[in-house]
Amino acid sequence: METLYQFLDYREFLRQHYEARKVENKNYSYRVFASAVGMDQSHLAKILLGHMHLPLEKVSPFCEYFEFKNASAKYFEALVCFGRASTPAEAKTWFDQLQIIRPPKFRCLPAEQHEYFRHWYTPVIRALVGIQEHSSATKISEQIIPPITPEAAQQSIDLLRSLDLIRQSSEGEVLSEAHIGSGRVPNSPLLRNYHHQILERSMDALENIPIEERDISSLTVSLDEQAFADIRAMIRDFRTAVQKRVDLVDKAERAYLINFQIFPVSHKD
Repeated sequence: METLYQFLDYREFLRQHYEARKVENKNYSYRVFASAVGMDQSHLAKILLGHMHLPLEKVSPFCEYFEFKNASAKYFEALVCFGRASTPAEAKTWFDQLQIIRPPKFRCLPAEQHEYFRHWYTPVIRALVGIQEHSSATKISEQIIPPITPEAAQQSIDLLRSLDLIRQSSEGEVLSEAHIGSGRVPNSPLLRNYHHQILERSMDALENIPIEERDISSLTVSLDEQAFADIRAMIRDFRTAVQKRVDLVDKAERAYLINFQIFPVSHKD
């Protein structure tokens, strides 16, 4: 499981902890977890499923359960307050506090840097920078599917430079680091819009990319909440495995988008 400081969503942290304990001990349950922190198991289940927030008075019992002290306890409390924030200004205040507490080695994009996700092609351009030498904005714009204008490509390159996501070297533009993430910031309008754009690209690929160059499939299944949580964990594990496989690529040839989706298509009975 990832360390606490890699999370910007406390409920995601709690879910991953629960799922990891469940793998270690099949008898571990919401009831066992809830008992350890002095909560009703139905309330805990709703928190883990994203239907409720953790009451502030329960932060201390959770810190005791996880043996959080000093900085880690302060980070967890700020994490809960960040998740509960009801206005953008309040969210920014707590986000800034998280950045102060978090050790510097844990890198995720600050909220103001989510401009990176405004256009679907900016992460694609970053990926192309990582596999090409001395590419101009015009050349990059022509390689993207569907193509964008050189002006749009240049704007994205300038943004990547300003965010220190790419940097100049003797070999041209290079990536500052192999992987970055959104930090799991909940309710970000730019992130939601980004995923809308990615889904649109998937629809375009279904019509315009040859079948031998894509893989688009789906399953429609009936699940309970535990199976849903298990499958989410499997998707996260697979995403991590994909990133590790990407790290083994010696000479990349093109950029790809890989989508992971699971969502309800019916109301609860």
